[in-house]
Amino acid sequence: MGGPAGVRLDPESSHREPRTEGALGLTNQLAALLVAADPRGAADRTLDFLISLNKARGAAVFALDGDRLNLFTGRGFDVETVATVQGAWADHRADLAAGQILQASNARATYAIAPLIEKGSVVALLYLDTAAGRDWAALDMGSLVAFGVAIAQAVIAAASAAPALSPVQAYLSQTSDEEIARERLLLLLVQNEWNIARVARIMGMTRRTIYHRLQRHNIAREKVRKTEQASRRKAMVTA
Repeated sequence: MGGPAGVRLDPESSHREPRTEGALGLTNQLAALLVAADPRGAADRTLDFLISLNKARGAAVFALDGDRLNLFTGRGFDVETVATVQGAWADHRADLAAGQILQASNARATYAIAPLIEKGSVVALLYLDTAAGRDWAALDMGSLVAFGVAIAQAVIAAASAAPALSPVQAYLSQTSDEEIARERLLLLLVQNEWNIARVARIMGMTRRTIYHRLQRHNIAREKVRKTEQASRRKAMVTA
């Protein structure tokens, strides 16, 4: 891949204040509220809007994790884009950390890389490109700054979000200990054909305790006839 040609930094970008409330402005507080429920979905929608607004060919967001850049979301980009952004971060880190937007061209595209900054630290890099040879005016740098606020908050929210619970974890978190105990007892009774003595041995308690728990959990005892027991055993063996 050829290196970027005509690399330049937008000296005005570091002086643009993203916390405005103009037509394209979002405060950090409002952005955080908008993305809280679905950070990645919010970032995707914002990226789609930026692509449409700038008539861009592709875009991507790379979250910063220490010194590593990890792809957060993107549209219409390829492996060359990843190398381009990684190279820009390696070669122009100080300028990007200062809030300056990198503008460059190569044989593939005309592109911009904007730092997304929160509390003085870069949290992600926003990449946006158009076809090679297009005029710089085709890219609205102000939109990168304005809507970059929402994307930055989405990256932060996603990083701090609790990991998704497994179905079992979700069930346990939403079910009381009493209900879990009731379900376990009921399951053992069904599996053991309502044989109280057998269930008592499995649970390591007396039959009297099992009867007491049936009453406490409001479980009506089911009487299984011997013919039904034989049929159930046969069905289990066949299965």
